[in-house]
Amino acid sequence: MSETSSHERSATPAMAPSAGSAAPVIVPMHVEDLAAADRILRLSFGTELRLPDPMQFRGDSGLVLNRFQMYPEASFVARVEGVIAGFGVASQWGRVGLIGPVCVDPAFWNRGIARALLRELVDAIDRWGCTAAGLFTNPLSPRHLRLYQSFGFWPRGLTVVLARAAAPLPRATLPWSRYRGTTSGAAAPDPTRLLAEASRFTGGICPGLDLRREMRGVIDHGHGEVLALHEAGLLTGLAICHVGAASEGGSRNLFVKYGQVAADERSAERLTDLVHACAAVARDHGAERVVLGMVTSRHAAYRHLIDMGFRSEFQGVRMHRPWGELEDGESQWVIDDWR
Repeated sequence: MSETSSHERSATPAMAPSAGSAAPVIVPMHVEDLAAADRILRLSFGTELRLPDPMQFRGDSGLVLNRFQMYPEASFVARVEGVIAGFGVASQWGRVGLIGPVCVDPAFWNRGIARALLRELVDAIDRWGCTAAGLFTNPLSPRHLRLYQSFGFWPRGLTVVLARAAAPLPRATLPWSRYRGTTSGAAAPDPTRLLAEASRFTGGICPGLDLRREMRGVIDHGHGEVLALHEAGLLTGLAICHVGAASEGGSRNLFVKYGQVAADERSAERLTDLVHACAAVARDHGAERVVLGMVTSRHAAYRHLIDMGFRSEFQGVRMHRPWGELEDGESQWVIDDWR
């Protein structure tokens, strides 16, 4: 099941809207639209997943709130005769733009609303000057694939969303530093130096890849923690973790949105320790699980996580624009979840 799904498929809504065939109007999202967008996120995915209560999709997480806070200039709603019928957001990871989620109220499915939102989102990442773009979607839906292909996105690799219990994992043994917002009530190091180092670290695997907006969003809004490992004065490990109510992970899960360790003979040791550090943070926040996305083409890292007890929850396909620009090579020890 895609979490950037357009839901542009045939469906018989339980309650047909009164808007007839009116065309959607795409406008910037505002704070007062957040509640409606959050409802549509839960209702659309919960309906497609056939949950007993669709509104329980993703628990008490706050994906829409987080994306809007970080990327207000790339957050849009679709209105049909004044009613919010869908929404979409884009994220900027430096030169890399990511599309999603794109969601449409089930009562408005199959009306071209996702396509209208996608036009605006693609324009947004082009305005950022992104030279590469990507998204995560349902590999079993031909309609989703055709829709995204019409905007120049092509399927490239499988992402497996993995999870395991946060306990009983041992505490990390390497010297991880924890950067978190002042709302946590605990002292934390100043992230200024880390932010400068991080863009060089992530850019080492993909020129121009820059997660500083994601890091600042977590720290500034108190929606989790950023973990950093320094060895001999050099940054060798990084993790952006969402945890807690209204974060992208919610109260139950620590969600590793991005993780990276230096690629050398000690990569496996560092990845093990990164997971242990994330599990410790999860326990400190009262979360039960560590959840992350792994591209299977990063075979060594993927196998290592399976050996650590992570198990697949579902799969999605990554789609790239242009197809060959973003590499997911065997030598990369990287976790990145594009949902």
